[in-house]
Amino acid sequence: MITPDPGSFRDPTGHVGSVDGRIIRLLSDRGAGDARTAIGTPSVTAATERGDVVASAWIDPSSIGASAGGALEHPRLPFIAYPYEWTFAMLQDAALLTLRLLRETAVDGVSLKDATPYNVQFHGARPVFIDVGSFEPAAASDPWFGRQQFLQMFLYPLMLQAYAGAAFQPWLRGSLEGITAPELDGVLGGTRLTQRRRGRLVHVKANAAAARRLRTRTEGVEAETKRSGLTRELLLTQWRALERLVGRLEWKEARSVWSDYGARGHYADAELAAKERFVGTVAASRQRALVYDLGANDGRFSRIAAEHAAYVVAADADRLVVDRLYRELRSQGEQRIQPLTIDLADPSPGLGWGGVERSSFADRARPDLVLYLAVVHHLAIGRNVPVALQLDQLASLKAEVVFEFPTEDDPKVRELLLAKRTGLFDTYRVESTDAAVAERFDVRTREVLDGGTRVLYHLSPRS
Repeated sequence: MITPDPGSFRDPTGHVGSVDGRIIRLLSDRGAGDARTAIGTPSVTAATERGDVVASAWIDPSSIGASAGGALEHPRLPFIAYPYEWTFAMLQDAALLTLRLLRETAVDGVSLKDATPYNVQFHGARPVFIDVGSFEPAAASDPWFGRQQFLQMFLYPLMLQAYAGAAFQPWLRGSLEGITAPELDGVLGGTRLTQRRRGRLVHVKANAAAARRLRTRTEGVEAETKRSGLTRELLLTQWRALERLVGRLEWKEARSVWSDYGARGHYADAELAAKERFVGTVAASRQRALVYDLGANDGRFSRIAAEHAAYVVAADADRLVVDRLYRELRSQGEQRIQPLTIDLADPSPGLGWGGVERSSFADRARPDLVLYLAVVHHLAIGRNVPVALQLDQLASLKAEVVFEFPTEDDPKVRELLLAKRTGLFDTYRVESTDAAVAERFDVRTREVLDGGTRVLYHLSPRS
């Protein structure tokens, strides 16, 4: 019996679920017909062969105890992430992939019924279109019903960050429908940004005005079709122009709190080498399917872990640092490391219908190994999350952990304490941490780096 995915119920023509670890898409009669037509076209076949579209294989629904018009099996992706955890460049690449597929499949009479970033996942630093149920025969009178969704969930978030310097991630996390034209117009309107980019902001201004006039999206589509007499050729021209606009958007942030951390000048060369050896030894002790590097920064230790793991999720709260890491991994064609923007003090919760349509970061997967390197003091002192609570969270993952504790004498810890009132963090001590660690884990290895202010632990979970 198939177990439905709680995030796959909005399409009336099909839904995704799992059977014994296999990923299955059940389709209605209409959905199966559309999918057979689309998957068999040269454009979709070519996109699948080059890895832009997830692979699909037809199976008999009855073989999994299901009754449906058709069923497809897809390969399981190593990790599922959501747009509010992506960087600027990741959202931009997902947008460009969506537009490219829309344009390329149009020559075969195929269109996309929607245009949400949730149709895309990342395999390492490569975007992959996963919703083959979104392909459908194009209607001659339809100027693409997914256009408004594309604007709200791709273009407007990218414009928000490119033009106003405001992060799109909190907005997408706060609304699974994205940013509306009136909302973005309210943010950008009346500023010099509007005057400098009048041509580019036509997508905002025109749609904001239309949204105030029209009652429904369908009404807007029908009115646009009648008014403009859109042809497929004209639509292709518009889509290419939209592609160029998306591709030219830039986030010009040059520096952030952690963007220069990669130099790691606070480590002596011998200390950094010892830390790398420690992580490398643990990583090489056995092959892991999934590793979390929490507080990954520039991905230095993610790369070490990836040498001995099938997949690594490199998470950090600094959007600029993660965006740079993604661009580096993309240029290298890396598909074993997936960078994400995750604030460990405020990770992604369950969202959407019933609070489970988009699962929380904590519930999404179970890693075999967690790297938690030089994170604890920033959360304990900078964000007031006690060390014990951090260890509780790590223990709940039931994974091995490489844990780094900068002691109360560490220069970085002293720097953090300067911003706090004296006496508030007197319990931040290595002795207290040793005791808290021993209560929750089996300590396999404990090593003090040469400087004497950094302690590394290799921890095993307790059953």
